[in-house]
Amino acid sequence: MEHPDNMAAERAVETAERIEDTDSMDELDPLDVKVELSLGSREPSISNVILVLGVGGPHVELNASRGTVSVSWGGDHHTTHVNNEPLCDEIHDFYARQMREHYLA
Repeated sequence: MEHPDNMAAERAVETAERIEDTDSMDELDPLDVKVELSLGSREPSISNVILVLGVGGPHVELNASRGTVSVSWGGDHHTTHVNNEPLCDEIHDFYARQMREHYLA
């Protein structure tokens, strides 16, 4: 049996590679979306848009604002970079716009 840390790293790399081959955010089908606000200025700004792609074992998140995939599995954690900046920008912009239009207006 593989060590859980290797499994978390393997899943993070596999997920990043799948996202790198993805053309549209519609293909990702997130379980949840987390939008983080920064309140340090007069106007709230969107600091992070995170798609939850898996829960339980493993927990998988794509931080579209940072272009990273993070996997937590059995107490271990691994983060890797995603080489698909246009898709990450599309995701960030879409959810930031939804947040501004529906919740910050």
